[in-house]
Amino acid sequence: MVSPRPVLWFDLIDPLSLRTARTLARIDAVGPDGFEWAPFELRPPPTPLVTVDDPALAERWELAGPSDAEGRPYAPPRLVPWSR
Repeated sequence: MVSPRPVLWFDLIDPLSLRTARTLARIDAVGPDGFEWAPFELRPPPTPLVTVDDPALAERWELAGPSDAEGRPYAPPRLVPWSR
């Protein structure tokens, strides 16, 4: 049977995905039916691990901003792990 709730795919290692997930979690807490959360890995193995010095990842951290809507700061890891 197909779930009537929207499915939200996210990767909590990715800063923009984390920011979106945290924002939507607040909506999920007050919504009548909520969301179905599904993990998704943006950089799965065997993709090489990267550091926050990687230009593409650094840009994503910059776009995400220094903190989320509640003021919780984002702290980039030294090495971006796989999320599995």
